[in-house]
Amino acid sequence: MKPTTELVIRQYQNSLFTLAFSICKNVADAEDVVQDTFIKYHTKNLDFDNSEHVKAWLIRVCMNRSKDVVTSFCRRNKECLEDYIATLEFEQVISGGGIEITDCFNEDGVCYLDIKDEDNHLYLTILNDGSGGYSMSQDGYLLPSLFSTN
Repeated sequence: MKPTTELVIRQYQNSLFTLAFSICKNVADAEDVVQDTFIKYHTKNLDFDNSEHVKAWLIRVCMNRSKDVVTSFCRRNKECLEDYIATLEFEQVISGGGIEITDCFNEDGVCYLDIKDEDNHLYLTILNDGSGGYSMSQDGYLLPSLFSTN
């Protein structure tokens, strides 16, 4: 006797998620584990003795899959993107036509662009404000002759 997948999902979804989350310690991974468990249940052609047998099988599959996720190569070697970016030093300088453009990150990981003339006078600083927008320095100005629009 194999109950329908829909019935099994409704009956065991929350308890399997709790089990997976207690092992994975991550909501996204726990959701993936539960989904994988139900897919395996749906695709396997197994015959169960009773509802306790179904429950035990689901718990065992969920535990094994959770342990696989926790011990996976990707999970062990994962690094926080912000920590990785903080270790990088980007600085790109473009010179020519009497100006110098410097593109780099400051110590807070904020991207900025400095535009200076040949006498090292700062014309403009553009900061990425972290929310997808940009802001310009208050004292910055651009001379239209420095840039062509072609």
